Amino acid sequence: MSVSLFAFVCCLVAGVALGAHSNGIDYNHQELWGGVCVTGNKGHQSPINVITANVVQNPRLAAIKFSNNWKLASAHGYFNNTGHNVQFTLDSSSPTVTTTFSNGQYQLKQMHMHWGKTTGTGSEHRFDGDQTEVEIHFVHTRMTTAGTTSQNGFAVIAVFAEVSRASVSGFWAKLDPSRVPHANKDGFKVSNFKLSDVLPSHLNNYDYYHYDGSLTTPECTEAVQWYLIGERIKVPAAYLTSLRSIKDDAGKVLDANYRQIQALNSRKVDTPAICGKSLSKC
Repeated sequence: MSVSLFAFVCCLVAGVALGAHSNGIDYNHQELWGGVCVTGNKGHQSPINVITANVVQNPRLAAIKFSNNWKLASAHGYFNNTGHNVQFTLDSSSPTVTTTFSNGQYQLKQMHMHWGKTTGTGSEHRFDGDQTEVEIHFVHTRMTTAGTTSQNGFAVIAVFAEVSRASVSGFWAKLDPSRVPHANKDGFKVSNFKLSDVLPSHLNNYDYYHYDGSLTTPECTEAVQWYLIGERIKVPAAYLTSLRSIKDDAGKVLDANYRQIQALNSRKVDTPAICGKSLSKC
């Protein structure tokens, strides 16, 4: 990748990490979104509906490798309401958190959430037409220019959460939406955060679906390698109630913030060959 393209990706992720694209994101009128969300794209938009029967086994896909800092209670950052989601952004006092995928090493910058109004809605990606109540995105940027293309400047791990009757505890309690009811006003510092707590407790590092896609908010840049984790986690119903109560930039209740499904077009969804199409062998 050229230096100019690398610089563009770096500038773009700065906007993503800070929630700089929050203004003008109206989930009720997605047809008005800017950038390449509606026009001018190459047909590599996200999210998609994964048809598991059509998934391709790819022997070149390796296990996701999480650096040790994922497992330590050492992440520090800021949790806020960006106006279109709630987001934990790592700050400069946090140790570098890296993840290695088949195409290279990436650095984690932030994590944020998407949700819906009712049970059975919320996740941006779907599997055979079905949604979960929450989808959590871990947004990474590529660490070097070597091997970088216009399609792989970002890597996003998506974790899917199903509603449960569990109490609000652990990382859910640390990332409390009720403390950030207003957009860009009520953020707070989070210290000694263990990022691996947000991952499935029995995660198999081959347990994912992969495809080429885009960011799911404007500018909808088509520069993302997506890794959709197969195993689910549980989100407390009380936490969902808090999520559905925060306000957006316009002061309106943000009770749903997922993008509509985009056409797969000529793209393929693949999994590591060790897993089989449904991940049932992982």
